[in-house]
Amino acid sequence: MEMIDCHKTNWIPRMIAGVEQMGYEVVAGEGYFKIYAGEKTRCCICVIYEGGCLREHIGFGEPGHFIVLGRHIRLEVWGVPEEWISRYEYPLLKRIDDCPGTAGKAYARKVVYVLDDLEDDPDGDISLSVIRTFNCLSHLVLYCVVPRTMIPQLKQAANDHIVFLPDKGSYDSLLAEQVVVIGSGRVAVEGLLAGLPVVVIGRYGFGGLMTADNLVAFCSNQFSGRPGGMLGERIPPMLLAQEIGYILDVMNTGELDDLLAISRDDIKRLKAFCQEDCVKAIVETIREVCAKCGDMNDAGVLTLKPRLSSSIAIERKAPTPEEVFWLRNIHTNKVLSAFGDFEMGLLAQCNGSSTVEEVIAALGDEYDAADCVAFMRSLWELRVLSFKK
Repeated sequence: MEMIDCHKTNWIPRMIAGVEQMGYEVVAGEGYFKIYAGEKTRCCICVIYEGGCLREHIGFGEPGHFIVLGRHIRLEVWGVPEEWISRYEYPLLKRIDDCPGTAGKAYARKVVYVLDDLEDDPDGDISLSVIRTFNCLSHLVLYCVVPRTMIPQLKQAANDHIVFLPDKGSYDSLLAEQVVVIGSGRVAVEGLLAGLPVVVIGRYGFGGLMTADNLVAFCSNQFSGRPGGMLGERIPPMLLAQEIGYILDVMNTGELDDLLAISRDDIKRLKAFCQEDCVKAIVETIREVCAKCGDMNDAGVLTLKPRLSSSIAIERKAPTPEEVFWLRNIHTNKVLSAFGDFEMGLLAQCNGSSTVEEVIAALGDEYDAADCVAFMRSLWELRVLSFKK
């Protein structure tokens, strides 16, 4: 099992270099990079790995596709339909090679809180909640592993029985002692894979003890707190103290072994958070999107199946001498296009079950094939129509 903190490595530049070796042009920005294949106006793929970049202009109007790392980045509010988005978990680990064993382990009565990234606790609220809890547990050996710059401030709020250690990016020596781990993200997964009891707390509040039964739920927010929790949710010190007490009560018993016994299937789920698997999936998506963009630019478009985007609503305009329809994005309420009965007849055939060639044949001689293809291409550029093989 090999694990690294992907937030603190240069894996993004390495991925960019790999994409460039595939022969594509890459334009990098803060928190994202764009990939161009062929003409820039025809195929643009935007890879987003930091949500803050949405405050910048990253080319939402360009035709193409978005690859998003992390569940918290929401593109639909910008009017991007799900069909134009491929989502992947933000990689927390480099590689997972084996499945941990827990049976028969002798756990030490030590509790370790680890915060390895200031971005996960920018105002210190999470760490202070832990300190308030630890201050009430004077009978235990307690450690706080935090960025060095936070130690002086946290010490002011802490009792003397709490030991502070500067974060060095590796916790092998602590994990080897079979301690109780408190943390989120990579720290939580690393503890679980080491066969240790892990209490998940983070930006989404108090998650509690992570077990084989609730592992899938924690995957939904990248082990960042309570599944379904709100960003910035408060962590009650009493709940955290109770959870620590429960773990210590069942420590070194079969009950705890059963709770922590993750399976091979669980390991497969966690591979979604591995850098190697993520990069492979992204590269494959880039190839598929570029191939489809190539089809859109030549006769290959006839073999694709058009479908109305899930983000588009078709509405009739107020009664007029001629029937007029609007295409409205349901997320932004922006009207993207207006057309009449003739175009509506074509659009009604675009249900994802027939190829462009079959759609044109079904419409009959009244519709010109070249005009139909041009019309469908224009709707694709507006993200009104999506195409699949």
